[in-house]
Amino acid sequence: MAQGAWKDWSEGELVTEALFQDIQDSIAFIFASESAANSALTRKVEGTQFFDTGADALKVWTGSAWAEVGTSGLNLVANGTFSTVTGFNVDGCFTSEYRNYKIIVDGVGDTSNVEELRIQMRASGSTDTTGNTDWSVLNIFYIGGAGHSVVAALDSAYFEIVGGFINASAFSTEIEVITPQVSARTQMMYKLASHYNDSEYNTATGGGVKDETTAFDGFRIFTVGSQTLSGTYKVYGYRNS
Repeated sequence: MAQGAWKDWSEGELVTEALFQDIQDSIAFIFASESAANSALTRKVEGTQFFDTGADALKVWTGSAWAEVGTSGLNLVANGTFSTVTGFNVDGCFTSEYRNYKIIVDGVGDTSNVEELRIQMRASGSTDTTGNTDWSVLNIFYIGGAGHSVVAALDSAYFEIVGGFINASAFSTEIEVITPQVSARTQMMYKLASHYNDSEYNTATGGGVKDETTAFDGFRIFTVGSQTLSGTYKVYGYRNS
């Protein structure tokens, strides 16, 4: 019987070692991580599968690596919370498994300090503050009437997501991170909505590029000054195919 093939059993038929191995190769095991699966499944073949309880995902062995099974183009790779902090770090979320990523942050400002929201890249637990990032942001707001403003910078030490609209109110942002793990320039595109107060509202769209070829594995999101933030974040990897 070929691995994964259907066998029509006869009553009383002997289950040989080869037949049992074929059956075992065709079921889904349960492990807490890929490393645990690799340690246990020393005879895995292409098509062997297991449920990764750490990632809440079904994975199949392609012959050289584990690949998630699913119809969604996005796979959750990291999530967490932050509480009354001026900034938070997320490390180890960008890997060679995916080229591009989406970050979603739902938060609230804890104090009435009007400040910017920024993001920097991290590698091996260190924040990259090199002044080689170019970015621009369009703010569209209602402050006694509709208006807009444009801010931009060259050779900055960060990407600016929004300038001056993080207050003691709710905000949400989506950030597309392009090729952070590849030895190429890391680019971003982002958008933000901020309920500044009961009479003012702001949305922002922007993007930029970090002009270096470092392979980054994480990021830092932070405000300028004493404004503190609380909320949740999620990081998704875009399936490569």
